Amino acid sequence: MTFEEKLVSTFCCAKCRGKTAVTRTIRLPGKFPPLLSFGSEEFVLLTCTLCGYTEIYSPLAFERSEQPATETKPLPHEV
Repeated sequence: MTFEEKLVSTFCCAKCRGKTAVTRTIRLPGKFPPLLSFGSEEFVLLTCTLCGYTEIYSPLAFERSEQPATETKPLPHEV
């Protein structure tokens, strides 16, 4: 399942609670300032078909969530 398909299949609009959405991939030109550096200039727009509310996602978030989880060590106060 692609990133866009996953977004659409689990979509629930934060504004109107609509369940249908469309996606569009955009590429933002230029470089971001260090504070806004996302590591990618490509983003996915997820737009509610009822009210037009739009959310912006970085595909990097999906790539990271698909990687296997690494074993975590307990914190010192948990030992």
